[in-house]
Amino acid sequence: MSTIFNEKSVYFGIIWSSYYVLGGVDLYDGNHGTIRYWAAVLLNVLVTLGFPLMLFLAMFSFELPLDNLVNFNISLTSASASVKFVIFVIRLKKIVEIEQRVAQLDRRADTDEQRSYKAKMARKLVIMSTVYKYIYGCCVVTSSVSFLFCKERSLPFPAWFPTDWTTSLTSYLIAVSHQILSIVVQVLQNFVDDLFPPMIF
Repeated sequence: MSTIFNEKSVYFGIIWSSYYVLGGVDLYDGNHGTIRYWAAVLLNVLVTLGFPLMLFLAMFSFELPLDNLVNFNISLTSASASVKFVIFVIRLKKIVEIEQRVAQLDRRADTDEQRSYKAKMARKLVIMSTVYKYIYGCCVVTSSVSFLFCKERSLPFPAWFPTDWTTSLTSYLIAVSHQILSIVVQVLQNFVDDLFPPMIF
């Protein structure tokens, strides 16, 4: 069982759930003997490390300048999402410390006005996280399906892939599946990394 995951978190439940799904909690705990740990390692090697690397390997290798520009922008965005995620995972213990401080402050609410303010703040956090969910959900959909409207076989993002996906249907399905998984995971990484600071403030 995880030593850090807080499923009963009052304010940051969605943050903990996201890090749990992304494997961040298991990577932080470092329980090498569990299947969840090795699944988290595999997921993060394929996506957090692999996806930006595949994008960088294809950088400036396309005939159309627009493809090169798209690849460059996505490469930097993907790499920064990976770096942010790793930094947050390394410091997950800080979320626990922040929760403990917030719980201390909550216990000090002893008047009706203070309790009302606390309830309003909890509602605002729910609304904020819901808005973020919808925005990032739209990002997943628009990023994942755009390639379906191309006339020729293409990937969601211009990137290098170790097999020739242009001639093999199996390789193409694997490449598309990898990119869609990468998109979903990286958008979720961005979601949780971008949501936490405003929730704290």
